[in-house]
Amino acid sequence: MPDQPRAGKVRMAEVVARRFHEEYEHLAPLYGWETQERSRVDWDDLPENQRKLMAHVVGTLIALGYVKEHP
Repeated sequence: MPDQPRAGKVRMAEVVARRFHEEYEHLAPLYGWETQERSRVDWDDLPENQRKLMAHVVGTLIALGYVKEHP
C-alpha cells in the first residue's frame, strides 16, 4: 500500500475529499453531466475503500503543496 499522509493531514484530506465529492455531484449538471441515478452515492454511503482512496489522493496533493491547508 502507498505511503499514507501524515496523521495531522489525514483529517483535512478527508474533509476536502468529502467536499470535492459533494461539489462534483452538485456542479456536474451545469456542465451537462449527471451521475446515473443508480450509481449516485452520498459520501457516507460510499464503500470505505473508495473514501480512503479519495482522502489519500487529497492527502498526497496536500503533502506535495498542490492543495494548501486553510489557515
